[in-house]
Amino acid sequence: TALPICRSIRSSSARHNSNRIASERSRIIIIIFGVQVLAVPLAVGVLEISHPTGAFMCLLAAFLIGEMWIGVCLTVVVEMRPKFPTGAASLYVFFIQLLGG
Repeated sequence: TALPICRSIRSSSARHNSNRIASERSRIIIIIFGVQVLAVPLAVGVLEISHPTGAFMCLLAAFLIGEMWIGVCLTVVVEMRPKFPTGAASLYVFFIQLLGG
């Protein structure tokens, strides 16, 4: 009689974990795209502002806001491999630098 109860508890906890992970992933995707949407007007401002100081300030703000997704992605990569977080982080940094660095 205890076996069906254990199965139901296990399946409900697995459902809860998958729902939690799905909601966290959707939140992460929203953060990544939201940050990029905030950075685009500043990048356009760099091209449109004729004063060098104003263009530099827009460029600085665009870089600061536009690069915020790196920390979010690094956190996701480390959480995906909890037994080997340093290796996952080092591979992530290696491939990011190899492709775009």
